[in-house]
Amino acid sequence: MEQAEAHLLDFSKEFDVVLLDQIIVIAFDPSHPQRQEANQFLVRLKEHPDVWMRAGAILEGSKHANTRFFGLHILSDAITTRWKIIPQEQREGIRSYIMTQILELSKLERVNHTQESFQFLKRLNLVLVQILKQDWPHAWPTFI
Repeated sequence: MEQAEAHLLDFSKEFDVVLLDQIIVIAFDPSHPQRQEANQFLVRLKEHPDVWMRAGAILEGSKHANTRFFGLHILSDAITTRWKIIPQEQREGIRSYIMTQILELSKLERVNHTQESFQFLKRLNLVLVQILKQDWPHAWPTFI
């Protein structure tokens, strides 16, 4: 577990989403002997000041719902606590990404109604509301 933690906390390397998936599976398994250690690591990772830059990789690369929700939680925390210090270009990229994901999931929802995708769409909408609280109308007047 220590090697996995060191690798995921090394921001000079490419982020290993599969490894994060494995740690989150352990953290959500009540019978796993390393559950507490995995949860403690997730707290440390979430508190890292640069982890928000990994949210896109997590959301795009993860195959597990809990990992994707973890990525959204990281992004949500960054919006509420660091939004004003994130460079404008990156803020616009985050806004665009969230909007694209909402539109794509909304299209899919009409065809494929799963509880997981519905919950993910709800969480994306909440993230969009957080962005709007920060940016609309002054920094994003074209939203409406």
